[in-house]
Amino acid sequence: MAAAGRLAVTGLQRDEQLRPVTAGAAGFRPTPVRRASHPDEPATIARNCERAMKPPSPCRVDALAGRIQNVGPFYRSTTFRIMPPSASDKVAALIRLARKGPVRARDLDAAGIPRTYLRRLCERGLLDRVDRGLYRLANARVTELSTLADVSTRVPHAVIGLLSALQVHGMTSEAPHAVWVLIDRHARTPKSVSPGLEVVRASGPALDHGIETRRIDGVNVHMTTPAKTVADCFRFRRHVGLDVAIAALKDYLSKRMGSIDALVEAARADRVYALLRPYLEALT
Repeated sequence: MAAAGRLAVTGLQRDEQLRPVTAGAAGFRPTPVRRASHPDEPATIARNCERAMKPPSPCRVDALAGRIQNVGPFYRSTTFRIMPPSASDKVAALIRLARKGPVRARDLDAAGIPRTYLRRLCERGLLDRVDRGLYRLANARVTELSTLADVSTRVPHAVIGLLSALQVHGMTSEAPHAVWVLIDRHARTPKSVSPGLEVVRASGPALDHGIETRRIDGVNVHMTTPAKTVADCFRFRRHVGLDVAIAALKDYLSKRMGSIDALVEAARADRVYALLRPYLEALT
């Protein structure tokens, strides 16, 4: 009985709430139902053409988040992540630096470029990691002398000599398995470099005499002259072999790589003139 009473009261309350609507109370205006337009109707076609003729919606750049967000009437939720302008300038500066030759990680500090950009450009395929801390452009032209440029970049105080210098001067037909360099007697031993290094030490005139500079892959490569290379082969004959030194002397004379005076002067700088003189007299 009580439940029936509650149902009745609820029904009366509902009737009271709906009475203004059903009775057409004053001030009530029913909301018109908007009929969905058909895409083939003339009005719909005209409206779509008008929207297509409008210019693209403006875009807003969020500099803090590094994003571009479309705020126009279409594709409101589309967000494109872009690189900030300062980052793109640093990438362009790094590419220009790599076009000049191999790049060391320490070279980026002077240019104000974070070292993390090297890893990012390697992941994008724009740079190749040649060795530890050494990078070059992915599409850079690589020759048989490119390793000399890499070594000169990694070890700037080294002088290319002996078998590597013979190869550059065309005084041997054999390709050395490593890059031969001369460094100061008290200089720090270079770390592992790819390809390998064969290090010999010298000091005074034996190190400073007869050095020329060649431009290889955009890098200034310091190497011994042909005359100094022959003298070094006799000085370091225990490293390269006496037969290699004699063959280098024969090529120097037959190909006229330099004068006899330059060869004698280089031999005296290396203190091997007494050893070189019998071979020189026998071949001239």
